[in-house]
Amino acid sequence: MAPLIGPLAAVGLEAPLLTAVMVLTVRWMERLNLIGHRPVGRAAIGLTGACVVLMGEVAGALLAPDHREALSRFFTPVGLLGLALVGVAAVIPLVLLAWPSPGRRLR
Repeated sequence: MAPLIGPLAAVGLEAPLLTAVMVLTVRWMERLNLIGHRPVGRAAIGLTGACVVLMGEVAGALLAPDHREALSRFFTPVGLLGLALVGVAAVIPLVLLAWPSPGRRLR
């Protein structure tokens, strides 16, 4: 997608998708009682998800033919925006504590 619309626009299009996937995943986990309502547990889930995404990003960069160049892209404006979006996704489980899903009341 980035070659067609540019790297910054591609990251911008990725942001709503990443956010939607995280919101849907947390809501699904709530319905199955896999996630509690305590902030510490939710922070752990968000950080775990962010770490998994970052490990995948770094592994992909290391497997690239020119891995030094691929790793250096993390420190460009587009790369830093992507890392910031991962940080936003990491706090979504905490944010959703204050935004109850339908059928659940605030405590």
